[in-house]
Amino acid sequence: MADDVYIFGDGPIELNAGQRRETLTVHNTGDRAVQIGSHFHFFEVNRALSFDREKAFGMRLDIPSGTAVRFEAGDTKEVGLVEYGGGMRIVGFGGLLNGSVRSRVAREDAFTRLHDLGYLDEPDGRGDGAGNGHRGGAKRRERTHAGSSRSKKKG
Repeated sequence: MADDVYIFGDGPIELNAGQRRETLTVHNTGDRAVQIGSHFHFFEVNRALSFDREKAFGMRLDIPSGTAVRFEAGDTKEVGLVEYGGGMRIVGFGGLLNGSVRSRVAREDAFTRLHDLGYLDEPDGRGDGAGNGHRGGAKRRERTHAGSSRSKKKG
């Protein structure tokens, strides 16, 4: 038997057993394809992808390690997300979150950076880019640390 073969036993293996999951509708509003790897913090993916980033906070794609999901320009897809395991400390990626997903301050800072840098965010879950306020002067929804939101006219 080859050295790089693992035998786990008979029957199916459940990936990410016991982890919190979400399903989101994601729309690529950009003019180029975007590919997201299995372990990327989904909250911080490409700013042209429109979806409810609140629900994606602390989550990654619920797909096998080493695989990816590709969004062609204009595509809309449903994706499954799963909560990160371990210490829940996320650093790097898009530079939005640099700390624990459990930290109120780190969360507030991440959402502030998200909006300041023009990332699309669809709190209503449509994923169509129409309600986030980053295009066309529509209202922008600012989130508080607890996940509630309030409307603010973008100016």
